[in-house]
Amino acid sequence: MRKGVVLVLILSFLAGWHAFAASQAETAVAEDTGPVELTVFFQAGRDPGPATFGFLDAIEEATGVRLALEVAPETNYLEKLQLLLVSGDMPDVVMFPRANDIYKNAALSEAIIPINDYLDSAPNFMKYTYDVSWDNLRIMGDERIFGMPRSTIMRNDGYYIREDWLNNVGLEIPEDHAFSLDEFEEVLRRFTEEDPDQNGKDDTFGMLATITKDKVFMPMLTDQFGVLGWQKVAGEDHPYMNLQYSRTSSAYKEALAFTAKLFKAGYLNPAGLTGPANAVEDFHRGTSGMSRGFSGYYIRPHGEAQLKPNFPDARSNYLFVENAAGEVVGSTFSTGLVGVWAITSSSEHPRRAVEAFDWMISDDGFGYQLEVFEDREGNFTRTFARRNEFRTVLGPYDGPRWDKERLEEMQFVIDLAMSSLRPSESRGFIPTASTRPDYVSYQRTYNEVVTKISLGELPVGDYDALLDGWYENGGEEYVREMNEFIMATKGEM
Repeated sequence: MRKGVVLVLILSFLAGWHAFAASQAETAVAEDTGPVELTVFFQAGRDPGPATFGFLDAIEEATGVRLALEVAPETNYLEKLQLLLVSGDMPDVVMFPRANDIYKNAALSEAIIPINDYLDSAPNFMKYTYDVSWDNLRIMGDERIFGMPRSTIMRNDGYYIREDWLNNVGLEIPEDHAFSLDEFEEVLRRFTEEDPDQNGKDDTFGMLATITKDKVFMPMLTDQFGVLGWQKVAGEDHPYMNLQYSRTSSAYKEALAFTAKLFKAGYLNPAGLTGPANAVEDFHRGTSGMSRGFSGYYIRPHGEAQLKPNFPDARSNYLFVENAAGEVVGSTFSTGLVGVWAITSSSEHPRRAVEAFDWMISDDGFGYQLEVFEDREGNFTRTFARRNEFRTVLGPYDGPRWDKERLEEMQFVIDLAMSSLRPSESRGFIPTASTRPDYVSYQRTYNEVVTKISLGELPVGDYDALLDGWYENGGEEYVREMNEFIMATKGEM
């Protein structure tokens, strides 16, 4: 009997304590409603402009939170961020450009905190963030989310093109902004051989041949041959396959052969293979007439504003390349993140930080951004913005202005970039097999042979033996791990 009484007393005490704790938490939330100032540390290529400061005023008016910006230059930003995180004198919010080891270490050291308890104050983050983005913020292997997503649009990228060059060689931008593979090749040929800039010199190319950070010359086009990352594919040893690693499909070899054909024909500027080179800069210099990138940047780094100083009559546009079936389809390995806004353990108002950042992508916050895009002359900028593409310098873009009709044309290709996407099912996962010594060692051989095939120095048929070696040096385990991950994610195990 006495034990029963004690148990009842304990249970009563615990129930009372939980009720008290819940009441205290509710009181704390209710009391944290007054005006506060929060510091935000982030990188930027330029100082915030007038539109940004206007946006900060709007945030404060709507949420009672004043964001004090501490802007650091992009040079050595990560080093400065790491020093800041161990200094003990941290701002309220810091921006991580990537969800990488530095970000994970900050979570491990408790320099940044999970935001799960505050997500009830973030209806817009919950509504407009990709599921795969949330997954990549659960970096500790549990349900804790260490930061607010700095999202980008997951999309199928096409190509910027010099429309004035296209007209000079007797061609036009198709109404649907899409070329077939044959038409794409013909454009590259004419840009290389028919003096598109009309200067009387043989000094232009279709595109710049570019290499990866590991100095690998990969196929220039892969989506058009059906190589769409990790997808469900019939007839393979595993349910999911990236056709780059398929021993039954010829898709990747077709992509390799197409690139070798373009390179050997001289349509690709080889300058990008021998040293530091940038396709955007090559495009701006008037050396190449096409460059791959996101259609939404049309009015920024690839747009006419950067061409006009050297080429006053230049016009740029945007197009996609269809697959053999005449469809625009592309993939991405993106997780929808271009960084993380993390709240530090020094912040006394973490919920208010979440509320302020969430307001930026609310109907009112996003509507504010749209309103300021129209200037007094009736010109617009960034009407293509999407809520889940909030990645500006805490405010609207202070960039070149364009007429509304031109931007509406760009809206068409941006919509197509999103609707034609088939994301890779890999969701940012990297199998542990990729760290095996034999895998790492063989990857150098793989990269070397792929480069030589793309250059036309080795026959495409050599890829078969190369792929066999890849499977023998960890590739089999790599594919198995990837399938286990995908199937677990989809509940197919």
